[in-house]
Amino acid sequence: MSNNKTACVTGTDRGIGLAITKSLLREGYMVYAGGILEHNAEMDLLAEQFPNQLQAFVLDVGSDESVMNAASLIKSKTSKLDILINNAPRSSITRFEKKADVSLFYILVGSKRI
Repeated sequence: MSNNKTACVTGTDRGIGLAITKSLLREGYMVYAGGILEHNAEMDLLAEQFPNQLQAFVLDVGSDESVMNAASLIKSKTSKLDILINNAPRSSITRFEKKADVSLFYILVGSKRI
């Protein structure tokens, strides 16, 4: 079953990311599934159940190189993504990001006071 729709899901090793991947595969999507584990028995099983619908790859969203490699892989396989689900956690937050989060929080809260 294929509906010519494509999706990319990150954080697919377990939990919500894995559940979303399964659901999209059942709906007929071609799924690009990025997870941190190099060997994942669940992904192997899904690849057997949904041949030609699943492209699993190692993805560490904390690594620019890993993200660029994932983008290159997906771009080499398809010209579009219908769905992008970024479920992968970031392992570290920089001081700049913390400051940006506080500033964004202030803007959102501050704008509601006006």
